[in-house]
Amino acid sequence: MANRNDFKLLQAKCIKIYENVLATLNSQKDSLNNLTDIEKARYGFYYLILQTLTDDNEIGEFTDMICDTEFNSRFFDKRESDEGIDAAYFDNEHNQIVLFNFKYREKFSVDKEQNINEFISASKFFNAISTGNTQHLTGKIKMVADEINKRLDSNQIWTIIYYYATNENITLASDHPNVKSFSEEYDIEFKGFGLNEIVEATSIRPKNIDASFCVKKGSALTYEEDEMSSNKSYIVKMSLPELIRITCNDPNLRSDANKEGDDSLINAHVDLNVLFDNVRGFILRSKFNDNIIKSLNDEPQRFFYYNNGITIIAKDIKSTESRIGGKWNFSVSDFQVVNGGQTLRSIHKFNQSDENNMVNKLAKAHILVRFLRINDDNLRNKIGEFTNSQNSISLSDLRSLRSEQIQLEQFLEAHGIQYFRKKGDFKDSKSYKYSIGKERLGQLLLSTISGRPEIATNKKREIFDSLYDELFISNDKLLSEDTVNLIFDFQTIESTYRKSNYNGTVQKNMYIAYLKYKLANKQISTLISEFENFLSSYISENTKDQSASRYLITTGFKDALDTKFKVK
Repeated sequence: MANRNDFKLLQAKCIKIYENVLATLNSQKDSLNNLTDIEKARYGFYYLILQTLTDDNEIGEFTDMICDTEFNSRFFDKRESDEGIDAAYFDNEHNQIVLFNFKYREKFSVDKEQNINEFISASKFFNAISTGNTQHLTGKIKMVADEINKRLDSNQIWTIIYYYATNENITLASDHPNVKSFSEEYDIEFKGFGLNEIVEATSIRPKNIDASFCVKKGSALTYEEDEMSSNKSYIVKMSLPELIRITCNDPNLRSDANKEGDDSLINAHVDLNVLFDNVRGFILRSKFNDNIIKSLNDEPQRFFYYNNGITIIAKDIKSTESRIGGKWNFSVSDFQVVNGGQTLRSIHKFNQSDENNMVNKLAKAHILVRFLRINDDNLRNKIGEFTNSQNSISLSDLRSLRSEQIQLEQFLEAHGIQYFRKKGDFKDSKSYKYSIGKERLGQLLLSTISGRPEIATNKKREIFDSLYDELFISNDKLLSEDTVNLIFDFQTIESTYRKSNYNGTVQKNMYIAYLKYKLANKQISTLISEFENFLSSYISENTKDQSASRYLITTGFKDALDTKFKVK
């Protein structure tokens, strides 16, 4: 259970996030710089939740997702009713429409539960969706409603997920009678997300984790890279209560190998430090977690067959043979779970859901655990990348473990740029001048140094596949002032578009970045104006029935642009 200190730490984190957001948006409005700490924390809370619960990493995209009336009034002088929906995210990969209701409380109360009345304040919006009548809506929320109806009316099956995200201590349950009735009436999936869930999802801090355990001789295999090596690794058949014990947040339990099946494990929680190097994190919207829990509940004795196991990397592993009972005693130092993070957290969640699960279910289940003794950081990163590549995970996330990505993160941080290398990477330890995700940087490098802005937005997968070496490995300008200048120019492009009368898009921003890279002496505001005039005339001369965004991804438009601006 989260406590008062967690509440205070979350507030401090949200304030720092807000300050970094303001720097990234390059906003000079006095009204935004002079907010109270509570107001800063409230808006920073929006970004923290969106970064945690969506697959995006860009502050600009989060800003566009936010529909909240007060937010848009303060940031963009647009006061339009949000109808109880504070943000909207469209996950086109999983066919999910994710809606958010945010409530940030000023004071902590250990017994405070999320308010059911504020959750159902969006009934007017959901009624507009269910009837298809959005005429009474205005502004951004009408655009969201129309976009939802467009997807629901298509031949594809879409799921609406409604998150009620607050910093309150007790989360509203999905089986609450009023919540259940509301969800069934509007055909939505409700998910409460409170202080406990926030702490679990965001409070990962790296520190050394050690543990001890023992297994029967027949339950462990030894692996050595060569016969002369003393560097041994092990493959172990381990009971789930023992796995819970060695990964829990109680160091005394972790060090006592005699505590397997002890009653104290019923209340054990996973120590998030063991997942610091895990590429995947906890995918909160993934059905895969539900399948893990279902197999534990229905067929715990067959869990070993259904699960791929867990990979643990440790700085040191020591083993000794016990003279009594035919067992091996193990001591594991400074270890990390690099593959199987979802499995581990789901096992802990199942344990906490019912005090009888430990004896009735988990004690019957086993899992395969690989303990690898690795001190080479580069090899550690490769193991994390390759073991995760066997499962469904994006290439972008896999590349986040590469040494060049870690070096890039450190290089950009030295220049005041926060680089989102992994999902959930919002840092609250310092202030930054700008924040950018690896996907967006890849698009920027492709548009400028490689000179191909026309494919930057529709070749996102290739950026971390066939184009990765070109952009991030053989690019000798990557760790240089050139990249830093590209990023800060892009910040100016975004903010200039937001302040202009033109509708900026990521694709347009890439073209302006390309032109600025090629025509260094021209002002960004001038380039935007000239580009928009050229785009307008190009569309009028090419009478195909398609949107402006479709023209922007064609080689014909790119060639015509080069001719117009005399780009060589």
